[in-house]
Amino acid sequence: MRMRTRGRTRFLFLLSALVLVWSGGGAGDVYADDSHRQPDGIASVAPAAKGRIRMGGVCIRSSQWISVGETGFRPDQTLVPGSPAREKPPASPPKDEYREPASSPGTGTPSFSETNLNRIEFPVRLSEAGMLGGFGVGRIPEGRYEPILMAAHFGLDANRFLNLPEMHRGRFTLFVEPRFTPLHEPSGDYELGIGLGIQYVYPVFRNLFFYTAVSCGPHFISVHTEQQARGFVIDSEAGGGFYLSLGSGSALNIGYRIRHLSNGGIRTPNTGINNHFLVVGYSMFLDVPEEKERNE
Repeated sequence: MRMRTRGRTRFLFLLSALVLVWSGGGAGDVYADDSHRQPDGIASVAPAAKGRIRMGGVCIRSSQWISVGETGFRPDQTLVPGSPAREKPPASPPKDEYREPASSPGTGTPSFSETNLNRIEFPVRLSEAGMLGGFGVGRIPEGRYEPILMAAHFGLDANRFLNLPEMHRGRFTLFVEPRFTPLHEPSGDYELGIGLGIQYVYPVFRNLFFYTAVSCGPHFISVHTEQQARGFVIDSEAGGGFYLSLGSGSALNIGYRIRHLSNGGIRTPNTGINNHFLVVGYSMFLDVPEEKERNE
């Protein structure tokens, strides 16, 4: 009988010791096997922790895997009773950076494409600027009449004004030529005036352009001969020639002109003076479609 009592006492003692050991084992904080931990942001029913979890001073022991979806627990978080698990705040979307309107280099003003200036379409635009020189031969009753031509040449593109198709390879230009023409014979006399005309240029070869032109304009001549009165005259010219391209939008101009001077009958005598000119010049072309196409 005593042996049974001693056996029961030992059994109760061992049971009490096991209970104490069981209770004391949960004093630590959370420790868990997170080898099956899932990456953040991926919903999964796979277990996330196994072991003991301390919540508000109460130790909870789990002998099974506890799903993250069931407890909201992650090993790097602390659970607080009565409040949801703390989540990392979502990253705020990037703010749109303010960008100033594109401006011309070195300025704070809008670029040319953003202004209304480019909406203005002029019927003509400057396309050529150059200088001309030439020597003329002719005769008057008193002897030879040999003018030395010196002129500036400014061409205005007239294709848009004439409504020509863009595919047309030739180009019409309206030109202005201020002229000063001293005379080699008779010496000491001169001509002064301006020529207004139209010119047509057409590409013949890669670097060779043919042109033809006509012009008319008021002039003053200082000479007085038996066939033409001194003073106001009308200079009428026609001719043609070639532009030899020198690259970079420049060209050498070689041409021929025939000219007639008369005053239209406002004064006598008015027989007129005729001359033949050989002209040579240098021109800068500001917009040559043919050269642009070749460069591309």
